[in-house]
Amino acid sequence: GRLHEDKDQKTLIKAFAHARDALPGSKLIVAGKGRLETELKSLTSELGVTDKVIFLGMVPEFYKYLKAFDTFVLSSIREGLPVSLLEAFAAEQVCIASECNGNKEAISEAGYSFPIGDHKKLAEQLKKTFHLNNAERMNIVGKVNRKISQHFTESAVRQYFWSMPALKARLKK
Repeated sequence: GRLHEDKDQKTLIKAFAHARDALPGSKLIVAGKGRLETELKSLTSELGVTDKVIFLGMVPEFYKYLKAFDTFVLSSIREGLPVSLLEAFAAEQVCIASECNGNKEAISEAGYSFPIGDHKKLAEQLKKTFHLNNAERMNIVGKVNRKISQHFTESAVRQYFWSMPALKARLKK
């Protein structure tokens, strides 16, 4: 990922710091490089979580490691198609995403969300996912898999495409 204002890692770090007492033994892993790296590291120091936040730098093909984590968070202020969120879904992760344009549709009914920039609400969601038991996690994964099957498989996309009103109208001519 990019350490950039669009990705809003500041909100994520603030949320993690806010929730840290309810997340014993947890670590926040931040993957990516960018112009905000020094500023984000300073923020972890200011908030007293330097020992709990690990900056990995750029990790090629990071999606291969997603199964190693308990929760995936996408704190962006804007997204088009949130590829990293879809990769986390494919890795059967419990996901939390900001309610920005691209994330909102993807995360609905298949994870947790929070208003853009709201570190307190994100902290609540972090606590909630931290305390999920295995059955609750599997229930969320099932919802994600159903959503993928209903909306993102080749047959589902084909069906939606050919049922578009504008396309149906053109085909009648």
